[in-house]
Amino acid sequence: MTTLNDDEVRRIRGRVPSLNEIDNAPYKGVLVDLLVPDHQWLQERDAAVALPDYVMTDRQTCDVELLLNGGFSPLRGFMNQQEYEGYVRVS
Repeated sequence: MTTLNDDEVRRIRGRVPSLNEIDNAPYKGVLVDLLVPDHQWLQERDAAVALPDYVMTDRQTCDVELLLNGGFSPLRGFMNQQEYEGYVRVS
């Protein structure tokens, strides 16, 4: 795994526009930005080291990418088991 230093992180993230700066009109007028703010990014990266590894399928990886880049906006995440079962009972 490649580790980036602070200057590399700033350089890379500096080229990425905020989702709210993009000129596409989002669904229902809300574009959810799920990226960690620059001032918090290094802290979150360091905390992530303690999290367990999880191998995702290509489909799961695609879903996470779509959440992060606003493709599923205005959704902010996935349903947990209780939410899913409640939805299935109502539908």
